Amino acid sequence: KAGNIAEFCRRWGRRYDYMIVLDADSLMSGTTLLHLVHQMQRYAGVGLIQTVPLPVGQRTLFGRFIQFASALYSPMLAAGQSFWQGDAANYWGHNAIIRTHAFMAHAGLPTLPGKPPLGGELLSHDFVEAALLKRGGWQVLLDTSATASAASPLPLAGNHSLEAMPSNLLDFAKRDRRWLQGNLQHLRLLTGAGFHPISRLHFLFGAFAYLSSLVWLGLLLCTSFMVGYQAIDNGAPPLLPHSLSLGLLSVTLGMLLAPKILGLVLALWQAPRAFNGRLALITSTLLEMLFAALIAPLMMAWHSLFIINVLIGRAIDWQTQHRGERSLSWRESWRHTGWMTLCGSLWAGLMILFSPSAFGWLTPAWLGLVAAAPLVKYSSSGTWGGMASQRLGLLHIPTGCPTPPLLQDFADLCARHSQRLIVSGSATPNQPPREQFGDMPSQPLKALSSRRNAASRAKEPH
Repeated sequence: KAGNIAEFCRRWGRRYDYMIVLDADSLMSGTTLLHLVHQMQRYAGVGLIQTVPLPVGQRTLFGRFIQFASALYSPMLAAGQSFWQGDAANYWGHNAIIRTHAFMAHAGLPTLPGKPPLGGELLSHDFVEAALLKRGGWQVLLDTSATASAASPLPLAGNHSLEAMPSNLLDFAKRDRRWLQGNLQHLRLLTGAGFHPISRLHFLFGAFAYLSSLVWLGLLLCTSFMVGYQAIDNGAPPLLPHSLSLGLLSVTLGMLLAPKILGLVLALWQAPRAFNGRLALITSTLLEMLFAALIAPLMMAWHSLFIINVLIGRAIDWQTQHRGERSLSWRESWRHTGWMTLCGSLWAGLMILFSPSAFGWLTPAWLGLVAAAPLVKYSSSGTWGGMASQRLGLLHIPTGCPTPPLLQDFADLCARHSQRLIVSGSATPNQPPREQFGDMPSQPLKALSSRRNAASRAKEPH
């Protein structure tokens, strides 16, 4: 995608003031597009405005859980991000408007020295492009108006920035595999001169979103070894004082659950009907917390495996992901998670043998691993997803229906276009405009001086 966008900029970029980037599975309404253009016209120093796309149209149980969680938590989290990041926000690669000449002048992607997977072309280009724009003196903003209003920070019924997402855990993990390699490459940019401190934090947090899984796995392994050692040597001192252990557990649970509880409280206060009422909202949130806790060990195992593959030099190509609903078979589920079930069962058995109390404390970690295959299989089911939403009235989102009006309008448009193709028997694509070539130089990892930045800004076409 980065190469296609760069080619467009070089061939036609000089013809346009702005460009709006969409993924193959994302949409924005005309109202939102006009709002973004007006914002760019109003603020001449803004180089990029990122909206907050929410997943919609999901029918599998996994998809409905992720869709519900995004609708409930994302608006609040995005508002906080927008406040703290200021004009050094991030870019997520789609559902954003970009000032074309600023992008051409400052966001040409560099190539990292060395070979893949940590060298070569940057896989996760969006973080880097936002950082380069900010380094070039342009503001990068996160616009939350598509998911919130001044009166209510909850998603509006007609959310105008939408996206699809993988419908099952396996496809979700495969997408993470590509993102993981790209985000680990960003660690090499932390020492690049001229990047804004917030941009460096984006690089760091993006990488640790995956590295934290390896840290968690290491912590669990160390704890298990120490429990076994204490069981063998009865005279060994405890790992930590009991009060300190409870304190660490309380802090950890607080950090994990506080954003979810805040999102729930906000929804109960402002728009419970949008989630099918207070009882359905509370029940859905508790189920989402349980589901998130069960799949967390699976993601930890996958992420740890992916990181090890990257560190030993196994690169991955950025291939097309599965789009749309896909229910998994038992065979495919077991093929990708059987090793997790084996490891989780062995681990749980050893904990029972050496320390029944530790077995109980570690239940949230081993239970998801033992039940990995059923979790992956049943969460990919559209039947279970439909039962949760339609029969039980749970996991509702503020759009009020599985297919929001914007998606339905888009589907109708595609159907009419297909019908015209059937009637006419052929299609004549619109001819592109006349090319107007421009330069989009690859940016050095070392920053330009402030004087050169100012000079380049002065030479840019307006």
